[in-house]
Amino acid sequence: MGTYTNQLPHRHKSSRSVFSKPIKRTIKVPSDDWVWLTSDYSFLEVAIATNITNDSELMRQLSSGFDAHCSNSAIYFKDEIEGILGPNDGSLTWNQKYKAAVETNSTLDKLRSNSKQITFACTYLAAVPGLYRAVGWLKETFSDEIVIKGYMYTTDVKQITLHNGAKLTVGDNNGLWLPVEEYKHLDTKYHEFFEKAVVPAKTMHNAYHNELYTGLRDYRDNVIIKQVKEHKNFHMGCGAYINQTAKFNMGSIRTMNNVSAQGWSWLTLFAFERFRREVEKAGYGNDIKLVNSIYDSVYFLVRKDTNLIKWARDTLVNLMTQDFLKDQKLKLNADVEISTTDWASFVMLDKIDNLEKYLKG
Repeated sequence: MGTYTNQLPHRHKSSRSVFSKPIKRTIKVPSDDWVWLTSDYSFLEVAIATNITNDSELMRQLSSGFDAHCSNSAIYFKDEIEGILGPNDGSLTWNQKYKAAVETNSTLDKLRSNSKQITFACTYLAAVPGLYRAVGWLKETFSDEIVIKGYMYTTDVKQITLHNGAKLTVGDNNGLWLPVEEYKHLDTKYHEFFEKAVVPAKTMHNAYHNELYTGLRDYRDNVIIKQVKEHKNFHMGCGAYINQTAKFNMGSIRTMNNVSAQGWSWLTLFAFERFRREVEKAGYGNDIKLVNSIYDSVYFLVRKDTNLIKWARDTLVNLMTQDFLKDQKLKLNADVEISTTDWASFVMLDKIDNLEKYLKG
């Protein structure tokens, strides 16, 4: 499932699978008289986290048009990126220069892309060892070893002598799990590993929690942990609570932290039901068919009529972007996509210059 919402993950989450496109192609319009519409929130979890934690850096980025991935990667890979673009003054102009350069510079494109997994790991409280797996570029420069929770999996040496004198042999087709601490006694190999994996991971971990998003850290430490310790539960929103039943440790803190943002996907369900009521009130029950809700998105069929499609888009976006908090600072955003065939062929509705021409094919 992947979320705390009793729903399937968002459709884009499955796009990495080789089966994704073929499966989506099977979800077709019932006839040429209909089109698929889908609307999903833009950065829902980030927007939720920004509003409930009042993190100043997130608020600055999301309210001023910054590209968050450019901002983050400029911290994670400071030397590499500034070596290409010049000093980062933190301005929107520099951020936009970086984003534009991604289109023509493969190194910048790669660094921006690699930053996403680092941010994701930090957002969901991966510890430093978890970042080893998140940093894709490390695998390219140090591909013979994989680090998981403080252990290294190595296949490039035939025999290792541990610090206590014991010898471990690696077969031709076998790997070896070895505690990272043992690498301190394998001077060359350990120092190479330390420079390429441990130092960058610790630097990125510190940058995320102690430089970029201190509001998220403070909310976790002063609100989430405090409530769970005192009440053995955490409020997910709308009167729903998740109870703390397991031992209170980093794993349970991570769960509560993640649900603090993921649990708010019930906003999608509220918008879905309100939209259904508006459809019925407008007398469009036979022309607009709501199909399902998947995490932060909704799917429905609309008769192939420009006025109906525009009404559905405007009505649903308005419902999805209504404030959900008192004195809410950051508005939610939602995008609408359309397909005349199947789920594999969605395009952004607002990017279609001539809707009538698009509908005619």
